[in-house]
Amino acid sequence: MKSMKHSPLKLMVTVILFCTSLFAVFSSCKKGDTGPQGKPGTANVIYSNWASAVATSFKDSIIDNSNLKIARVNAPELVDSIINKGTLLVYCMFGSTIEPLPYTSFAGGKINTIAFLPTSKSIVITRFTHDNTNSINLSSSLQYRYIIIPGGVVSGGRMAKPDYKSMTYEEVCKELGIPQ
Repeated sequence: MKSMKHSPLKLMVTVILFCTSLFAVFSSCKKGDTGPQGKPGTANVIYSNWASAVATSFKDSIIDNSNLKIARVNAPELVDSIINKGTLLVYCMFGSTIEPLPYTSFAGGKINTIAFLPTSKSIVITRFTHDNTNSINLSSSLQYRYIIIPGGVVSGGRMAKPDYKSMTYEEVCKELGIPQ
């Protein structure tokens, strides 16, 4: 059998041709133009319409020895992964006033707070007096809206997400592109 010998000149020519071919292939690719900037913050955000709590769910309850009035707001998109890793914002509207929950007032002659507890598929709206006496009723005229911002997505070095809980309702809607 004849042995194959590679001359240094042949090897150098082969390497040069290979490198030239690679350079030609990769340098002929052109990067496309940068597209327009998308709307900030709207991907994966879920928001409800304004709605009353389910009237049939109004009832008295006790949680941690506190007397409460409770009602439920249906939130079919609210699942355990969002409860554990996401952000849930709940707002209450009475008349033309919109307040984030929890909301404390002096309604009915007593200091009381309307708050919420997230559960799978619904939000429990609570109302309690600070002196733990008979609580003020939840009215069916109160309207609620929730905004769900799923969590668990690493930002990849981008700006940190805003502190939505310290923003007004109008600021949150503007930041996330949510119609008011």
